[in-house]
Amino acid sequence: MTHALRIVDDREERPTVRRRPFWVERMIERARVLVGMICTRLGVPGFVRNFAFDDKMTGNKIEFIVTARATTLRVNGRDYSFGRFSGGFRGTGTVITQHDGYRSVEAPASPQSRASTDQRSPQ
Repeated sequence: MTHALRIVDDREERPTVRRRPFWVERMIERARVLVGMICTRLGVPGFVRNFAFDDKMTGNKIEFIVTARATTLRVNGRDYSFGRFSGGFRGTGTVITQHDGYRSVEAPASPQSRASTDQRSPQ
């Protein structure tokens, strides 16, 4: 006695994805641009999500970090902080030490500390 094995093609059971007509897509895009222009005129800040990107071409590491009070742009360990709701620039900073498996970043020595180190070193 032989049994027939039925092979099911999954592609047949998937629903067909319907795309909107081109003119509908164009109208949606124009509406987005219009809303963006109005928000810019009114001074409404833009929205950003947490994001990390390693640029292979330049070797830069770029991150957006969103907290309750600020949005921080981090480029190669250097932080640029902006107000969460106002969007105004709040200041800069550098991470001296990172924990939880991240690499340590040392702050560059000031000229005064270099001079005092040179004086103390035996010759």
